[in-house]
Amino acid sequence: MRDFHARRTALTLIGAGIAVALLAACTPTGGTDTADATGSPSPSVSASAKPKPTPTASPTPTAAAPFVIDCTSIIPASRQDWLATSGWPLFAPADFFAKVRSEVSSSPYILMQDNGGIVCPYATSSEVVVAYGYAPLADSQVAEADSLIIGTNDGYVTSSYAGGTLYDSATEGNAFEFFLIVPGAMYVATTTEILDEMLATVP
Repeated sequence: MRDFHARRTALTLIGAGIAVALLAACTPTGGTDTADATGSPSPSVSASAKPKPTPTASPTPTAAAPFVIDCTSIIPASRQDWLATSGWPLFAPADFFAKVRSEVSSSPYILMQDNGGIVCPYATSSEVVVAYGYAPLADSQVAEADSLIIGTNDGYVTSSYAGGTLYDSATEGNAFEFFLIVPGAMYVATTTEILDEMLATVP
């Protein structure tokens, strides 16, 4: 009888040991995720440890190239091609201005050169066939330019054109038949078509 009780007691102790072992196996032992005071799991990797995106550099704006006043910049490319096949040589602007200064003391062409402008005449041995000319002009110089153009005695008459004043010469054979003064600029040309070309070409 005592043997039966001894075996029963031993089985009870063994069962209790198994239960304790199972409970121990089911209890968390501090793995990678832990609970905070509210019972919510805490992430195993902190937010500060996450890789940060590399900022993208903003492109540096490219400044527009300054406008250089010369015969290439004021004459459209299509007209330059036409002039190249015409056989008319360019009367060098520097030579043209030097000739004007040697002949007169005041001229709209001298004002154009003094303002950093240019005149590009294409000529045969006896006459100017085509001419382009452009110069910046301050508002304070408009009256002076007007007086110089009228003072050429080439019979210029005025009319409104392209938001400015067009000077049309009545003198027969005058190669520089048209002047045009618009806000900020002064032009000279053999035709109004050429004036329109320059207005569309010069920024």
